Amino acid sequence: MDAAGYDALVVAGRGVISQYGYLEYVAGYCPVVRAAYAVLGRNGEVAFVAPTAADAWYARGRAGLEDVRVAGQGDVFSEYDDLTAGVVSALVERGAARGRIGVVGLRHIVPVAEYELLRSRLPEAELVDATALVADVKAVKTEEELGELRRTAAIADAGFDAGLARLRAGATGWEVSAAIEQAARAEGARGEILVFLSADPYFLARPDERPFAHGDLVTAYVELTGPTGYWLEHASLVALGGLDDHRAALAEATLEAATAAEREVRSGRTAGDVARAIDAIVERLDLRSGIWHGHGVGVDHDAPVITASDPTPLVERMVVSVHPNFSTSDESMGASVADSYVVRDGRSERLSHVPRELIRR
Repeated sequence: MDAAGYDALVVAGRGVISQYGYLEYVAGYCPVVRAAYAVLGRNGEVAFVAPTAADAWYARGRAGLEDVRVAGQGDVFSEYDDLTAGVVSALVERGAARGRIGVVGLRHIVPVAEYELLRSRLPEAELVDATALVADVKAVKTEEELGELRRTAAIADAGFDAGLARLRAGATGWEVSAAIEQAARAEGARGEILVFLSADPYFLARPDERPFAHGDLVTAYVELTGPTGYWLEHASLVALGGLDDHRAALAEATLEAATAAEREVRSGRTAGDVARAIDAIVERLDLRSGIWHGHGVGVDHDAPVITASDPTPLVERMVVSVHPNFSTSDESMGASVADSYVVRDGRSERLSHVPRELIRR
């Protein structure tokens, strides 16, 4: 903050993946659904602006925060909530109302209406997007944080193993998902658990009533948050009975891409290097990628983004998720895998203990 010339930070968050992490990282608490803010002055003291008395109670009890202000009723459509009033009062008390204020989450979390209120109530302040400041700190983990990520990985593995035991021809996505979620909850998974079980061209299929069939190539994908807010994801490919030649070749290409990407996940390489290892296989085999190739993980999603255009250097103790996801050029079939790694100077640490191979059932 001193180096960037900030007199205070305003950190936004809500209980949604990719939006809760900044707030929880700084303040130690984020509401389950609703928006909230933390105000951080140069003295390091945090003021938490909560939307309900219930959230205020949890912010005090779970995060140990002393300065907690309630500025709303909590309904997500309420016109009576005024979180910005609490933010402004905290900034005034910290002598920052006329200063340079960094807003974390300005581009993708803060609603336009609340930004306009901040500007109108702080006419002499300079509001600057400071998301990158916290993102850079979050991206490189302490050894304590790495321990929490390993703990989350073990929970994801337990859920995956339970789902795999149920994944057979004739089983529905609902049945397999239920086994995954039951096991993961029993081990301490917190918040939303994302389960994708797909024999479609792309993996983003919520489990449903459709039974899997003999000959399906299934992407089994588990993303979840551990008890202390650390996020992780894992995906494997499962063959239900014998695969035809096209599906077998697609599975082989996806696993080849994961192996090629892993070789680039090490200190001194860049996020772009990892992505280009995957892109080379896409181009060679005339495949499609459904989404980008990965991102940092920690308390929510982190930097970097695994795309060819991201020059972010990989450094020791970053944690990145890499997820090659392919479909054929005609979008008739698809396959995906995902692994999370601790970046090291040599070979990086793969956090899942599930073998990276085509699993046959």
